[in-house]
Amino acid sequence: MMAAYATLMVFLLFSVKPVSPAATMGLLEAVWGPMCDVSEELDGVPSDALQRAVDAIDAASDMQNAATRAAIYVVKNQAQPKSKGVTILRGYFQAKATAIVKNIGTTDANKLIAATAEAAYLKGRLDEFIHLLEHSREGATNGCMVNTGTTLTSRNQMTKLNNRQCQLRLRTTAAAAAPAFKSVTATGYPSMQQGTDAGDTFQASGTANCKLLTAHNTASYMHSGGAESAIKVAAGYLTIPNTNGTKISLENVQALQADLGSQPAAWHSAWAAINALQQVNKATYANATGELQTWPELAATIAHAVLPPSDKTAPKIKDKIIEHFGGHSQETANEYINLIYNEEIPEGVAGLYIH
Repeated sequence: MMAAYATLMVFLLFSVKPVSPAATMGLLEAVWGPMCDVSEELDGVPSDALQRAVDAIDAASDMQNAATRAAIYVVKNQAQPKSKGVTILRGYFQAKATAIVKNIGTTDANKLIAATAEAAYLKGRLDEFIHLLEHSREGATNGCMVNTGTTLTSRNQMTKLNNRQCQLRLRTTAAAAAPAFKSVTATGYPSMQQGTDAGDTFQASGTANCKLLTAHNTASYMHSGGAESAIKVAAGYLTIPNTNGTKISLENVQALQADLGSQPAAWHSAWAAINALQQVNKATYANATGELQTWPELAATIAHAVLPPSDKTAPKIKDKIIEHFGGHSQETANEYINLIYNEEIPEGVAGLYIH
């Protein structure tokens, strides 16, 4: 009997695999929470891009309408002294409309599409990983997604994890400006954790067993050893180790560099595209301000339509502006613009509509 007992004890001692508890525990909200925040902000990028496209098209339409109004004013008021200045303004507005449309086609459209595509791609990669963690749960004890300590995460109101917004889906795209970005900024993704887990700050300290976060057969999903190499998930942000007892590590995406280098490509591409998207804004398409000779399109109109080819210098342009407008200040510009818009023109004439 004692011999049989001793044999059993020897068998148990050699068959039980050593486990490093913290390395096989679920991911804490300190890590998955900021991932949800980034996912939610990325979700708003397509609608934000669409709103910027609408703004650009509206701006081009407004400039074209202003050019048409100026042309009608000149027809109605040919004998008036200010008609010469209004004629120049018509050329300015037409040039602005053309420039906006050209810019949309050659530059802005690329930025809008790139931001939408890169944001959707990164969001998809994050959402799949978060979904896997969320549903890798066994009862109330073992699971791969943890709030704090050892408490497993639950979904609230279909759209939240532990009361944190995390829908894991794309909303319907409709033109709408996104709120100010907080999780994706000019420098990177500031709320994301980085480095290695030195004190149970990334993974639970115990109880919440999760075999997804170690690529080794000891207490994990491999069969007879470690995976050929460590595995990167969440679009390259999180590294699952292939050695027993090693915890996960997180790439630094808090402060990204302009050159890709070894930074996670999907994170870098989305960040760069969203930053470029910010450059597509209403201010780009607004009327010029300041002294009239500093308005590029107006100066070009004077140079091409009024001055001879041999004399298009800045002083000559300014002189001609004063000759046509009776001044060159911002106040003079406002006076002429108000003159155009105060001219009574029935709606619908020459395609003019109020919007």
